[in-house]
Amino acid sequence: MCSSDLGVSKATWRWLAVLVVILVGLAVGRVVPGRFGYWLDLGLVLFACYLTGCAIGSLLRAWFVSRQRPRPAA
Repeated sequence: MCSSDLGVSKATWRWLAVLVVILVGLAVGRVVPGRFGYWLDLGLVLFACYLTGCAIGSLLRAWFVSRQRPRPAA
């Protein structure tokens, strides 16, 4: 699937990827203390769960769609 299919440009994808890398770096380095650090960790864990669910759903959809091929006309 191409990024243009999703309505997001390649430049936007790059900025989003940089943002995620920065946020993960902040969480791993424990740079953000206290409650905001907890919220950052929680948000990243929830985002990871969301992406995992999307990947599983996409794989299941591809698997079921590939199994339901149209029958040839008699």
